Amino acid sequence: MKVRSRSFSTPPKRSSSAGRSKATEKWTKAAVLRELQRLADPKVRAKLAYFGINVSKARGISTPVLHVLARRIGKDQELAEQLWSSGIHEAKSLATLIGESEKITAAQMERWVRGFDSWDVVDGACCYLYAAAKPAWKKVYEWSGRRAEFEKLREILLDSGLTEELKWGQPCYALDGKNVALIHGFKEYCALLFMKGALLKDPKGILVQQTKNVQAARQIRFASLADIKKQKATVKAYIREGIAVEKSGLKVGMKSVAQFGVPIEFQTRLDDDPKLTEAFKALTPGRQKGYLLHFAGAKQSATRTARVEKQAPRILKGLGLDD
Repeated sequence: MKVRSRSFSTPPKRSSSAGRSKATEKWTKAAVLRELQRLADPKVRAKLAYFGINVSKARGISTPVLHVLARRIGKDQELAEQLWSSGIHEAKSLATLIGESEKITAAQMERWVRGFDSWDVVDGACCYLYAAAKPAWKKVYEWSGRRAEFEKLREILLDSGLTEELKWGQPCYALDGKNVALIHGFKEYCALLFMKGALLKDPKGILVQQTKNVQAARQIRFASLADIKKQKATVKAYIREGIAVEKSGLKVGMKSVAQFGVPIEFQTRLDDDPKLTEAFKALTPGRQKGYLLHFAGAKQSATRTARVEKQAPRILKGLGLDD
């Protein structure tokens, strides 16, 4: 009796569950929040704070990682609503990526606007979700008319001769293609942000550094339309100086490594280990600053110590945080 060759054997049947694509799996709010917790990275959280992002409810996940997760989940407006309601920074950013523009209503847009608490979430909502929504243009006119503060600041800036463009989802004002200032808003105030605000003289003492790690930009904050009208002359003077700074070609001198504080836990480790000290000094200034910000970003001494111990081998190998 002839035995049939394996090459002609009937292939085994796959079960329906084995052939099911992961892309068709239904994600739940609980599953997404667990995944966000798994992806959380304290190093990324420290970097978010460096760029002026509100990290009070952030896990620490980069935008590219969130985009990958959004593609895994697929479009789902119902899930987007649930994630937004969690209040978690990355969950809200993810909601703007998986939300369905054709399904979002004017009422939902209003509700989300009231929850804007960080510029990157505003950018995500405007660029990925609101722009193609049916109520978009109606809301643009409604919101611009409602926020008299924005219109007043826009009027002042346009009178300065700067060119108006929409960048990062915000009205931005440039001189020969170089950004001088932009208008952005939060729940409790709106602000005029000067890109090189650190170079302005600030005789009125009104410029605000958003976080201690923001080196160049500075804000003037306004709580009301009356506040803007009251400071109109001052605002115009600051805009003129901002233009003069840009014309002069001046650049903000970024902090040297020596100007960054060294957490005591890291300094102690350096004092005890000459090889680690030598390896850290051999790193580029950018890599050194990255480590110092990462170590200092922890609130508790035990956490700072743990970070130092975890990163010491990488420093000895001449690697930076992201290498």
